[in-house]
Amino acid sequence: MIGTYLAYFDRFVSSAGATYLKRELGLSDAGFGLLAGTLFAVAYAAGALAFGHWSRRRPPAPFLIGGIGAWTAGIVALGYATSPGHFATAQIVAGLGQAAFVPAAVAVITASGDQRRIGRVTSRFSIASSLGRSSAALTAGAIIAAIATVVVAAPFGLPAAWRTTFLLTSLPNLVLIAALAIVLRRPEGTAPPVRTARTSFRVGTQAQLSLFAAACAAVVVIQSAAIWFPTLLVRLHALDPARAAILAGVVTLVTAPLGQLFGGRLLDRMVPLGVAPTQIVMGGIAVGGVALAMLIASPPLPAALVLLGIANLSLGIASVSALAGVQRATAIGDRHRINGYFFATVTLVGLGTGPALTGLLSDASADPATALPRALAIVALAMFCVAMAAHLFSRRARDKP
Repeated sequence: MIGTYLAYFDRFVSSAGATYLKRELGLSDAGFGLLAGTLFAVAYAAGALAFGHWSRRRPPAPFLIGGIGAWTAGIVALGYATSPGHFATAQIVAGLGQAAFVPAAVAVITASGDQRRIGRVTSRFSIASSLGRSSAALTAGAIIAAIATVVVAAPFGLPAAWRTTFLLTSLPNLVLIAALAIVLRRPEGTAPPVRTARTSFRVGTQAQLSLFAAACAAVVVIQSAAIWFPTLLVRLHALDPARAAILAGVVTLVTAPLGQLFGGRLLDRMVPLGVAPTQIVMGGIAVGGVALAMLIASPPLPAALVLLGIANLSLGIASVSALAGVQRATAIGDRHRINGYFFATVTLVGLGTGPALTGLLSDASADPATALPRALAIVALAMFCVAMAAHLFSRRARDKP
């Protein structure tokens, strides 16, 4: 779980130094988004597919330790980047490293828990990833401010506080590598015991495909909302961008992990009653979409923050339900490989389409004041339809003789 937190923390830590990176490297908003988002997503997806294929009959230790080492090297390289080419190379290395680590980490976490409570077990990963994503900008921003305030001399020739931040935030990764090297040397470290006689919840490729589609639908809304939340607050309430980012970050930090925790428990309770994971995903997207649509009315700031919290909570339920559903539909021995395919798919679709689609819909709106919440609501409605189609596909396949 610590490794998962650090992986997602490092993935989003560059957002705190975005202004400095853009200025020193001469990048536009589009250029930074391409390198920090799209390029990382492509590298991550390619790596996840490759490592997922290579994981067959191989222990997770090399993927875990090697992945941390690679993404740490990429993060440190960001601190030394002096050109867009250097930045791009660092992002590719970091993306490949995380592609090796994350699917293996999920496989180990889910295999080590009670398979009858796979939702709660999977929520451990989701909570850690959510906390890492939510706390990255806040923590990195605080480090930059602290270094600048006390005028600490940057080590290793790094002249700027934001560059030193990349180095400092990578130090815990080195400790984690050493700890994993010790733990995974034990025989039980590479193959966690399963505390149940039932070793597989496999229900077929159709279920996996439907869950992939439902997960992509949820992640599109999540990524769109996460990227545009601060801007939405700026436009609705004329907030300073820094204050808007802090408020959005705090709301996400509190509500997103709660959604992941509740979603895991909800899945474990509802699936034995005959409720499919895709139905829970549909419900989460629906509630989140309604909350986003209510922002079109430009409610007061406290009400807007509550609505953002509801959206985060419900979308967290949707995302963990899809991920846990994939684990239920996959034999334990196949989870590393299938998780590689899963994360490759949702990363490409979520990062590649969600924020951009929301921006296009917002630009096309006739009312600039409510363009962004209207666009988010439309995206949520479209993704609800995708999740519904995925559920119907799964049910139809299951009902076939």
